[in-house]
Amino acid sequence: MRRYIMLMSSLFLIAVLGAASAQSDTQYAYTYQQSDGNRIVEGSGNFPTVESYVTQLSSGTPLWIVGTATDNGYQFVVTTQSGGLEIFDYDTVDQTLSPMLDEAGLFWAGRPPLLAQTGENIDLIIGTESSSSLSHPVPTANGYWLEILNTGDLALTDGTRILQQLPLGIQADARIVDDGSGERFAVYTNATNQRYVHDIMGDDLEGASLVMFSVLNDDLQPYATVNLDNDDIFEGLSPIWADVDGNGIQDVITTISNGTLGAQVVVFNQEGQRIAEGPPIGRGFRWRHQLAWGAFGDNGEIGMIEVLTPHIGGRLGFFVYEDGQLVRTAATDGYTSHIINSRNLDMATAGDFNGDGQLEIVLPNQQRDRLVGLQIEGDQFIEVWSFDLEGQVISNVFAIDSQALAVGTTSDLWYLWVSE
Repeated sequence: MRRYIMLMSSLFLIAVLGAASAQSDTQYAYTYQQSDGNRIVEGSGNFPTVESYVTQLSSGTPLWIVGTATDNGYQFVVTTQSGGLEIFDYDTVDQTLSPMLDEAGLFWAGRPPLLAQTGENIDLIIGTESSSSLSHPVPTANGYWLEILNTGDLALTDGTRILQQLPLGIQADARIVDDGSGERFAVYTNATNQRYVHDIMGDDLEGASLVMFSVLNDDLQPYATVNLDNDDIFEGLSPIWADVDGNGIQDVITTISNGTLGAQVVVFNQEGQRIAEGPPIGRGFRWRHQLAWGAFGDNGEIGMIEVLTPHIGGRLGFFVYEDGQLVRTAATDGYTSHIINSRNLDMATAGDFNGDGQLEIVLPNQQRDRLVGLQIEGDQFIEVWSFDLEGQVISNVFAIDSQALAVGTTSDLWYLWVSE
C-alpha cells in the first residue's frame, strides 16, 4: 500500500539541544545504526509485506535519516542538503505518517544527527559550540560526552563545558565508536593528505593512526595506538567493533589502503596487535567498504559483509575468520554502498527483515534505483525482496528493529516501509 504525503509545518516535538546529559536509560539512534559502528539492527519483520509511504520533502534533497520507536509507533528526523530539518510521526494503529516540523536554515547542512530518547523525551544532540560540524558527540556510560572538535582534538565534555581534550589530529568527519559498553572507544587520528590520497569521501584527509581509549570517571585514557607505516592510511570514517576471533573480547575491524596494494581489511585486538587480515585488492585507487559483522551465513556462519569497489561494479562479499585470515565464501556483483565523493558511508543496513531467522544485508543496486534485501545462499547472495525507487538513493539507509526501513532519494523524496 503506497501513500503520498505533502509536508506541513506542525508541532515542535523534538528539542534541538546544544547540551544534554548522557543517561544510562537513554536510547540513541545513529545514522550507522549501532554505537559500535556495526550497521545491524535487532528484531524481525515480515518484509516485503509492508505498508509503503513516499513523502515529498519541502526543503529539498534528503541527506540523513534517523528515527526511534515511540509508544504509538515511530518518529523520524530527515535532514536535507540545504540544511532543512523535517520531522515525521508514524502511528502504528492508524498506519498514518504525519509531518510534525519543517525547519529551514543552514545549521544542519552536512551535520549527521544523533537522536536521543529518554522515556517520551526525544532530542537531537549537537554538542558544544566548538564541536565539528561534520560529526556528532557520542555518549559515555558514566554520563559524559565525547566530541571531535573543529581543531581536530578529542574532547570529553559534560554537554556544556570541555573537561579534557587531547590533540589527536582527527579529521572533521570521523566518527567515534564504542565497543558496546560505553566505556571503551576507537577513533582514527593523525589525519593527513601527505600519504596515499584517494579522495573519495568528501576530502583528501585520512587517518594515519588508530587510537583506542577508555573514559574512567572524567578522564580520557588512551590504552592502545596503531601507527601505520609508509604510505598506509585508514580509509574510512570509523572502524567496527566485533569479536572476530571468537574469544569473547571485542576487536576492531579497519580498512587500510595504500597506492600499491589498494584496500585491505585488517583486524586489531585491544592491545593494538594485528590478528586477522583479508586479501588486498592488488592495486591502488580501488576501495572496499566494510559494512557489518554478524550471522549472515545460510547455516549461521558469522562473518563480515563488504562491498568491493562500490563505485565500479560493486561486488558484495561475505568473509569468515579462519586462522588469522578473512576468507571470502560468498559474493555477487551489482550493488553499491557509497557515492563517490560523499561523506555518507551508511548507505546500507542489516537485520532479519523478512523474519526467517537469517540476516539480510540491505543496500541499493548499482544504479541506486532499487533498495534490495539480500541473503546468502551457498556461495552467492540472492535477492529476497526489493523496492523500486523514484530517483536514486542519496541518504543513509536507516532501520528500526527490522520492522521499519527508510531511505531518501535524489527526487527530494523519502521512503518508509513498515512491516504489517
